[in-house]
Amino acid sequence: MKSWAVAIALAIAAISPARAQAPTQAPTLADEEVIVTGERSGPRVWRISKDGHELVVFGTISPLPKGVTWKSKTVETLIGDADLVTSTSISVKFAELGPIKLVGLLLELRKQSKIADGAKLKDVLDPDLYARFSAARARYGASPDEWETLRPIAAAGRLREQAYDQANIRSQSLLAEVKKIAKKKKRKWTEAQVTFKGNAKAALREAFAVADQNEIACLKETLDRLELDLPSQRNRANAWARGDVTALRAMPEPQRGRSCENVLRGSKELSALLDQGNTQWRAIIDESLKNNASTFLAANIDTLLFGDFLKSYRDRGYKIEEP
Repeated sequence: MKSWAVAIALAIAAISPARAQAPTQAPTLADEEVIVTGERSGPRVWRISKDGHELVVFGTISPLPKGVTWKSKTVETLIGDADLVTSTSISVKFAELGPIKLVGLLLELRKQSKIADGAKLKDVLDPDLYARFSAARARYGASPDEWETLRPIAAAGRLREQAYDQANIRSQSLLAEVKKIAKKKKRKWTEAQVTFKGNAKAALREAFAVADQNEIACLKETLDRLELDLPSQRNRANAWARGDVTALRAMPEPQRGRSCENVLRGSKELSALLDQGNTQWRAIIDESLKNNASTFLAANIDTLLFGDFLKSYRDRGYKIEEP
């Protein structure tokens, strides 16, 4: 059984926040502040408590500045004191996936990343969107014909990573570090786990068979974000690295586009797994908060700054201490 399916899914989907409308002029990075580097601890934690039970929440962020190494003695101590360490991530396992089937799935993934019948992006995108894509491709240093045979969702992911590289930021999850600390401190780690019992190759084919419009919308959302939001993303990454929650609160809420995720939801089985996982991680947190004195949670900081996560506990009578 394997637990890397989510990584594969995200590699295909390039799920990312997006702005709603196209810009008339793309902002540049030239006037932005110098990127933060060095060892950084990130922001202070949120505390949710009632009747002697406490949930300590560490807000993570991605992308991060390239030169930042995350290390927090405070977080290490809090993890060491926790009865349970968890996150909002979802681990997907395949019930039947040995080495041979694994190779077959990877080959199918590679096949599905290409546009069918030898077509190119200029053949499947409308002229205006293709012109925007071509301009962004050139802006971020790719060759004129690079990624032409990739499906729009795959091209969106490649373009995003190229843009991040030029902006000196990188997609990075801190969960691996949190897990490492939990293991070092001999604390119990758990996360939402769902099992895919069907035919993985067939599910991929089903998802991509109905993905055309969602894929094109996904590429558009990625372009919107890069054209409007790239300097903002870098500023957010810098503020997080400095631990400046006040600055993060003052920044606009990132708008979450769903078209990239909706590509995967073209498969009924994959869509059901996503829903199951989202329900499960919330249940894990509530169960631990009920039964343990201390629970440590790693969650995307936007969940704490903009979502209804904190409100859901406040409405149930929990005390919330914010940094």
